[in-house]
Amino acid sequence: MEMVLVSDRNNDFKLDANEVDHLILRMNSFEGLDFDDKEFRKVIQTKELDIHFIILLVKDMIDDSNENKILKVNTEKFVRKKREQMMAMRKDRHFKISNTVI
Repeated sequence: MEMVLVSDRNNDFKLDANEVDHLILRMNSFEGLDFDDKEFRKVIQTKELDIHFIILLVKDMIDDSNENKILKVNTEKFVRKKREQMMAMRKDRHFKISNTVI
């Protein structure tokens, strides 16, 4: 939901076309989410794009019981990315420690 609020750049509680584009970029770049932006655009093209509607839509898309799978939480993808980040941090930390001159 934070992504929706941050995307409302002029704080008018509505999303214009540019703000929707920013929201879609954010959702596509969020690790652990599988997001169908084309289907999302189809759903929102006929609606008043106020923040309340978008937040409810995103909340509904996350609901596992919903058949509409515009947005899916991909836990395997999320865990894999976090594991890669942790391994990179370990390697970097080990490199810094082993190259420290005492």
